[in-house]
Amino acid sequence: MLVIDFHTHMFPARVRENPSGVEEAGFAFSLMFGRGGSRMADPETMLSEMDAAGVDMAVLCAFPWMTLERCAENNDYLLEVAAAAAGMHKILFATDYPLLPYDRTLSDARAGMGGAALEADILGRNAARLFGV
Repeated sequence: MLVIDFHTHMFPARVRENPSGVEEAGFAFSLMFGRGGSRMADPETMLSEMDAAGVDMAVLCAFPWMTLERCAENNDYLLEVAAAAAGMHKILFATDYPLLPYDRTLSDARAGMGGAALEADILGRNAARLFGV
């Protein structure tokens, strides 16, 4: 049986190292991570713990940041992580936040998970809901 952790978050090192110092964090991030109450893993730790727990694949989900700059920064990082792990078939990338322009959201999703099937199935419905297209 294939075991997939379908909702994970990962943040760049500067965010992991100082979550309370993240400017423009927004309520959700501050509540979940701002006081250090929730653990944040780096890619190597996540992959190691997935192996130890028998998890075959994880889906990295974008975080709903409050600014375009923060969304883009985290998204770029997730794309790097997903690309580095692609040969291991361990980590995929998903995006579903309404703060980035539709074209950027679509291109990031294609880069991370690839293909028209994603666009038509997952992102297509989300885009229709979020952007009215």
